[in-house]
Amino acid sequence: MSVPPATRMGRVNKGAAGTHLPTSQVNLKGKLSFKDEWESSHKLIRNIKSTGPGSSWTFYTHRSADIRSEKTPKCLDLSLWSPPAMLFVSHELAVEAYIFANSLQPSEILVENDHCTGNREALWTLRPGEEVVDDVINLVVAMVSSNKAEKQRWWLPTTFAQITMSPGCHCKSTLDYIVAKYMGSADNLLKIYVPLYLMIVDMWDQNLIYLDSLKSSDERQARIDQMLEVARLLELLLFDKSAYESKTTVSKIHEPHISQQAADSMDCRVWVAEWMIEYNLWASYDLQEVNDTTRMTIAVDLVTGDHNPISEEVQQKAVQFWDRNMICSYMKGVRPRKRTRSPAGPLVPKLHVDRITTFLGV
Repeated sequence: MSVPPATRMGRVNKGAAGTHLPTSQVNLKGKLSFKDEWESSHKLIRNIKSTGPGSSWTFYTHRSADIRSEKTPKCLDLSLWSPPAMLFVSHELAVEAYIFANSLQPSEILVENDHCTGNREALWTLRPGEEVVDDVINLVVAMVSSNKAEKQRWWLPTTFAQITMSPGCHCKSTLDYIVAKYMGSADNLLKIYVPLYLMIVDMWDQNLIYLDSLKSSDERQARIDQMLEVARLLELLLFDKSAYESKTTVSKIHEPHISQQAADSMDCRVWVAEWMIEYNLWASYDLQEVNDTTRMTIAVDLVTGDHNPISEEVQQKAVQFWDRNMICSYMKGVRPRKRTRSPAGPLVPKLHVDRITTFLGV
């Protein structure tokens, strides 16, 4: 895989209208606000500073706004490491480590959502070779739908397409929830996005756009039929909206040429998630190659975005987890070897770290 150019992980820092804020306007605190309970132990904390790539350092002492992935300490035990040349802003590197830490509970909720499960286990399916679960796609849908200034586009969860596949078996309250949560006024509606592969209903040109980064000639017709079923349900729902002018949702199917993923890459859903997040950047329907930078960015965006009600709480835990691991690593490196005790006591004074480790939960 070719290494992408240096990438800043800060795209979810958006203004009220969904526009990106310049770097100077983004809050780039070097550390979270901790209670200053360690006055007598600051000297030890100050000693834990980066001495080169892979060395230990804490967010208490590290005040750089931009952090390269190469500075990830090797003492961490992670199931996915960020690729070279990635740039992280503020606490994003700690969040990345917290998401993919092998020692933490898979069931811990990192993204709060009332329609799907945003736990560590779900986010781990963004790792290479894993099949991304519906929960991740639905979290992305919730994230891009959280921009209240966007009135011309609807993003629908995967459950909407599932309802059309089994119309007699779905729970009516689920459909009612989707209509209330994800479908706004239809007055100025231009496009509807449904993550069935990626289906786009173009209301302006009355086209059904079919985007599939892993096409199959054997399954193409079945997929087209599924999209037509989704379009019919949308048409029925739109006719129920009093402000909607009666017209057909679709007149023809448009299938643009897009780049194809490798058959064994498991990247199709990552492609769909990234396309929906960055929909406003594409001059065409095609999308750049999916890589590990894409996966890492999606995971961190989902946790740190304003759409996540527990974002600040998780970031606090992430920094505490990071600093706790750095202190433990440092203590292992500086702890003196066992030596013979003299009648007067130990030859080396004890490190005063009790209050530090107690506060950080070591």
